[in-house]
Amino acid sequence: MQRGTENTKVFLMQSPHPWTGVWQRPHHIASRLARMYPCYYIHSQYLINVWRTPGKLLRERRIRAHQNLEIQTTLLLNGERFKVIRSYNKRHLAAAFQRIASQYQADQIVLWIYNPHESHLADTVPHRTLVYDIMDEYAGFPWSPPNVEAEERKLLEQADVVFAGTKALYEAKRHFARKIRCLLSAVEFDHFYQATRSTTQIPEDIRGIREHAEVVLGYYGMVDMRIDQGLLAAIARAHPGWAIVLIGPRVGSFDQLERQPNVYFLGQRSYQSLPAYTKAFDVCIIPFVGDRLTTHINPTKVLEYFAAGKPVVTTFIPDIQEYYRDIAYIASDTDGFLRNLVLAVSEGKQEGERVKRGMDVARQASWDTVVKQMMEDLGLKAPP
Repeated sequence: MQRGTENTKVFLMQSPHPWTGVWQRPHHIASRLARMYPCYYIHSQYLINVWRTPGKLLRERRIRAHQNLEIQTTLLLNGERFKVIRSYNKRHLAAAFQRIASQYQADQIVLWIYNPHESHLADTVPHRTLVYDIMDEYAGFPWSPPNVEAEERKLLEQADVVFAGTKALYEAKRHFARKIRCLLSAVEFDHFYQATRSTTQIPEDIRGIREHAEVVLGYYGMVDMRIDQGLLAAIARAHPGWAIVLIGPRVGSFDQLERQPNVYFLGQRSYQSLPAYTKAFDVCIIPFVGDRLTTHINPTKVLEYFAAGKPVVTTFIPDIQEYYRDIAYIASDTDGFLRNLVLAVSEGKQEGERVKRGMDVARQASWDTVVKQMMEDLGLKAPP
């Protein structure tokens, strides 16, 4: 990767999400920054995950995804609650950033952090500008360290610019940041609009499910502790002729759902293939539990579902209620979710007004616009 002129900016982005994992906000932003600026996407991989998938680290250790975009994976040790391991991991991760930073002048470097647990990078990596882009309420994750709130408070105070990906996060953090802006996640509309086209072929593994089910309810994303297993099990029992399809990497136990014959775990699928899978869905669902974590999210997938021309049924999430209450069907309990599913199935067959409004909203929500607004706040030229 070329170092560019003295005035060229370079982005060093710390992300908790692997490049080849579920495609999320950091991936969209990094890929657009790289249209104009050198961008390094540094992902931390813990040893236990390498043990589970031994070939993955080698595949991801260093990837040149674009002329200006390099992805690097840094291996860390599990057990960060032990002081000696945490100290090692901090030094090891900082060294990875420092090796890249040494190729540039400090005033060229924009240090971009997603995980507040790695706020120490702001003290150890030379940079001109510090960005904190908030996706989640990290204190809501069970694996977060007990001091994550204090680390985040420090990061909010240090950052030159803070971007909040949801209104709920903006309201929760704005009193602690020097400069903060609410910039919701967006969608690659044309990509997901492929689900509406007759030329898009439904993949074989879901085609068989589609052919035998009266209705297909679909979800993609992380299949983890946010999924309300009790809710999905109740739906499966209430509608045995319906299929519930979950696409994405599984984290944790799903005993309740594995006992249901009409619940299907398809595993992770590529971002490129998601429109084809979504085409097979009659209704897209966001079946999240209500907790501190989900209260502060604005799922990227909701706009993707809209762009695919699908009705959406979701549990109560404040940001969805705020921005999409006249589009998505929102339920606060199991009975309400079941009722909304029946309404959504009917609307999907008729291509109703909610679906049309959803497509209109998604069409206007561009990742290019989000990145342009970010660059304006940083006083930089936006990528084309």
